[in-house]
Amino acid sequence: MKKFIFVSIGVFCILFACHGKQTHYKRECSSVSIAVDSLGVDEAMNVVGKLKEVVELEHHRKTKGRKAIVQMQSPDKTTPYFWIQVGFSTSYRFEPIYNFYVSPKNGSVFFYDTMTDSIITIEDWRMSVQKKK
Repeated sequence: MKKFIFVSIGVFCILFACHGKQTHYKRECSSVSIAVDSLGVDEAMNVVGKLKEVVELEHHRKTKGRKAIVQMQSPDKTTPYFWIQVGFSTSYRFEPIYNFYVSPKNGSVFFYDTMTDSIITIEDWRMSVQKKK
């Protein structure tokens, strides 16, 4: 009996250790086929990470936590984009600030405007932000 408990605990520890090595910013994709020459998850997240708004996010916000870029959804039949959120992560929650959609075909970045419930080009979003200032 002791041997069984010891083996069970050992297997649990090994599974837990392997699970902990996964990057927590990515979710598993549902079965979707994307052409080989299209953008992958890492490339889409890098495109978003290089946007000036994302780079300067920590300078403009005085918030506890660290900037985080999180993939929320992979392209599928209903939404042909990567949905990526940018925000602040603390030990107990993730607070999204920006919602971006990235086209896997050409790397185009779109902004999801939660106030109007619409997806607009990044250029249009930047112009609307400038008008509000």
